[in-house]
Amino acid sequence: LEEALSLAERNNPDFIVQASQVETADRQIRAARGDFLPTMNLSNSYGYQASGERRAGSVVLGVQPQYYSSSYSMNVSYSMNGATLLRPGQARTEAEAARARVMGAANGLRAQVTDAYLQVLQADAQVAQAETALERTRLTVRQAAAQVEVGAATPLDTRRAEVQEGQAEVQLVQSRNQARTARLNLARILGVDPVDGVRLTTTFEDDLPALDAEELVRLAFEANPVLRATRLSLDATETGVRSARTAYLPNLSLSAGVSGSVFVAGDTD
Repeated sequence: LEEALSLAERNNPDFIVQASQVETADRQIRAARGDFLPTMNLSNSYGYQASGERRAGSVVLGVQPQYYSSSYSMNVSYSMNGATLLRPGQARTEAEAARARVMGAANGLRAQVTDAYLQVLQADAQVAQAETALERTRLTVRQAAAQVEVGAATPLDTRRAEVQEGQAEVQLVQSRNQARTARLNLARILGVDPVDGVRLTTTFEDDLPALDAEELVRLAFEANPVLRATRLSLDATETGVRSARTAYLPNLSLSAGVSGSVFVAGDTD
């Protein structure tokens, strides 16, 4: 069972999608922290202007030589507002909620795998029971045939035993189909291709633990990961509301830059 659980956590597509949310949430934390960094812009350009006449309407003012030019600029800016200050805390809360959701999905997956595992064991037991029942009905058929030979029974008894044998064969076929279906369902949950000859080796104790309903409810309210994720999502949403309200507050922006340009005539004469 532990091996099946490990396979499911590595290969189950739905769980993989859930687990990827943690990585996305961690990247959002880094993105929120990056908002505290300044922004720098660098630019550089080169130009060329061919020679030609300079005109004002139809009047020729002169001949302009060709020009080569270049320019550069560098600008550093920094901006701060309430949303920037609140965003890292909101991102951390969302990341904790994502981890809680993944934990809840893991618990749900473990329950689903265990249930499918038990269904396979039950189906295998039903197959063994059906095989035993078929063997018993075959013995009944032979016994009825022997009794007919010695005159201790009628041919009707033989026919009745043969009908029971046919019913037992049908039941065996149905049990085997159910066992194959249960194994296919288990393989689907594990996210692996079904393989013939796989044996389930885990056994379960029949002793039921003593459970108190009120204690279970208390533990669920305290430790249930899905409920914890919902509470964290509520906290993140409330932080988002406070962040939205900071739009009414002023923003702080600082900027500094330097730029320059050079023009050179292609013909100095």
